[in-house]
Amino acid sequence: MTLHLSSGGSLSKRRVISGRNIKRLSLLCALAVFASLGSCRVDERQSGIPSTAQELINAFTEDFNSGRFDKIYLESAEEWRTRVTIEQSNETFGTLKERLGAIKERTYTSGKQQQNPSANLPGNSLVVRYNTKFNRAEGMETFTLIEREGRYLLAGYSVSSNLLKQ
Repeated sequence: MTLHLSSGGSLSKRRVISGRNIKRLSLLCALAVFASLGSCRVDERQSGIPSTAQELINAFTEDFNSGRFDKIYLESAEEWRTRVTIEQSNETFGTLKERLGAIKERTYTSGKQQQNPSANLPGNSLVVRYNTKFNRAEGMETFTLIEREGRYLLAGYSVSSNLLKQ
């Protein structure tokens, strides 16, 4: 600390920032930045989507965009596979990709967890909705997921878009 004579003739105290103090200040700023990065992470408390469900949706997106419709079908829940054949599923996905294009980005709109078993969806289920931008259009996607043995499986998928109504 140094004493300084102000223009009014009075003494004032000023702190001199030394090299050691600058290093400490830099370290504190770095720690604050790292601490805030952890709080910016999207997790199930912020979005309502468990990480395992989000991983499934991410894998679906990669498979859809790459045209791996067989893989989507074969890895889906039994409830999906008993309602439609692999040919019907592939035809639907092919039509969606042809008309809408690849999935470019999504904005989460809602998620609803249901823990009451029903005839259609036994066990825990999760319905997730997104506003989605495809290459050729925008629409709303709805994923219905079922939790089995700690992981989620696709039990239903739908898209609504004005381009599909034409």
